[in-house]
Amino acid sequence: MGKTKVFLKNHAAQALDVLREEAFIVQAVKVQARARTYVMVRKFKSWHGTITALKEAVGARSEPDLVKAMDLLNKLPNGGKHLPLFNEANTLLVRLTEEKKLLEMLDAAIASRSKEPILSAVNAAKGMAPPFEHPRIGEAEALLAEIEKLEKVCSGLRKACKDRDLAAIDTLLAEAEVLNMAEYEEVKQAEAAAAQTKVGTKEKTGTKVGKMPSRTRSKIARAWTTRS
Repeated sequence: MGKTKVFLKNHAAQALDVLREEAFIVQAVKVQARARTYVMVRKFKSWHGTITALKEAVGARSEPDLVKAMDLLNKLPNGGKHLPLFNEANTLLVRLTEEKKLLEMLDAAIASRSKEPILSAVNAAKGMAPPFEHPRIGEAEALLAEIEKLEKVCSGLRKACKDRDLAAIDTLLAEAEVLNMAEYEEVKQAEAAAAQTKVGTKEKTGTKVGKMPSRTRSKIARAWTTRS
């Protein structure tokens, strides 16, 4: 044995090498365990944050947040498909996509003010399971009711003019005034027909008839031109 070196016999040196390797293995396992623990803790926190974000997106019914959280869910084992929350979120995402398309359909139908598109969109909303509820649907139903009222008044005016029913014409014209239908052709024709009927009635009863206003004469002329 010197001051800087130790001389050992072969069997002692070999035994020392074995002990050293065993010590290295023990320390390597400890280092690996610490490293793996650190990695798994980081992963767990990330997975937990993703699941929490997905729960919040489901609760808020937010399509952008759902899409983002579903993309992050792929980092979980098995893509997170084993979680009940995955199926719930996927179903909600499909539902939100359908609702978005339906709202676009409703907006287009309301803008067109046409009965058939509005009726189709409202029926589609009610046909969803569960039925889709949104303020735009109420607006569409109100507009649909208004259109049906307008159609009813127009149909009634056409029939009343055909039958020359002055009482019905007056009643329907009053309804048309409430509904702001002054520019409807049926209303103009009914006003002209009512004026002509009143003039004819006065002539038959021998009542003196004054000069007819030019506006009334124009309405009568347009009505009879249209009807002929």
